[in-house]
Formats: sequence, C-alpha cells, structure tokens
Amino acid sequence: MPQYEFDVPGGLGEVVAQVLVRPHRGPAWVGLFRSMGSSETTQLETWEDDDMLLFVAKGYGHFVRADDPQHRVELPVFPVRNVIRHPSGVVVLGDFTHLCGLDGFGVAWVSPRLGSDWLDSLRLDGDMILGRGSVAETGGWAPFHVSVQDGRTETEWGTTETTS
Repeated sequence: MPQYEFDVPGGLGEVVAQVLVRPHRGPAWVGLFRSMGSSETTQLETWEDDDMLLFVAKGYGHFVRADDPQHRVELPVFPVRNVIRHPSGVVVLGDFTHLCGLDGFGVAWVSPRLGSDWLDSLRLDGDMILGRGSVAETGGWAPFHVSVQDGRTETEWGTTETTS
C-alpha cells in the first residue's frame, strides 16, 4: 500500500498521525501527517460526496484529495486553533485572526481580520459563527458574526464581504 508524507513548510516536523485512506475512487493509501506543534488542535474531517480530506495535525492543516493525494490545497489560516463543522458540510477553521470556510471542493471563503492577535469564544449558532476578537488599541474584545455559507462578516464596525 502506498504511503504519502505530508510535511510542513520549512521542515519535516513530527509525524502526528498515520491515517488509512480509502477513497471512493482509486486505491487505498496511508497518509503520514506532520506538524511543527503550533497548537494542540488535531482533527480529521471528510466529506461524504467529495474526495477531499482535511487532517489538522497539531495546528497544521493538510487539505488533500483522497483520490489523488499529490493534489494538496494550501490553507489561508495557520496555526489552526479552531475547527467547527456545520451540518451543511462546511468546515470552518480559525487561527489567531481569521476564519476560513472549506467545502468538499476547496476553500470557499476567507474572513477579513477579526481580531488583533486572538479569537475567542467561537461557537456555532444556526448558520453563523459567533465569537470575539481582541482589540489591541483598547485592550478589550469586539464581537463578530460570520456566515458559515459565504463568510459575510458583521462586526461592531459594520458588514464586510469576504474573499474567496
């Protein structure tokens, strides 16, 4: 059975997990997922109808095609500190300042900056991610709401469209 190693930029890192992958199409393979240990978040997510696989290895997100493990999508958040799955299948990842939404095909959206250097109290409420971001100027916190479906963001400063 073939093995594929998923390293991190700048170094190989430590192998956090070995995962047996059985795609809908194509042969099974073993993935060795590495990290530099940037966060404690480690989680596996798959999509029933699509062949994408997300493995977050101690903060480093590996987003690959299960039927073609050499096809890898770079993620716009690092280190991954939060993983929230919506019933629609969208998986929201968060780092210190941004959120991004993944569907079974790729990165669907990326939020604008939501905090100076820290996001806190993230939770799913219907189709929204609620949380708060640190505000360096005041030393306080500012609440935000981000749509799981399209990343549209509402903060106390107004509504912002996302990038996709």
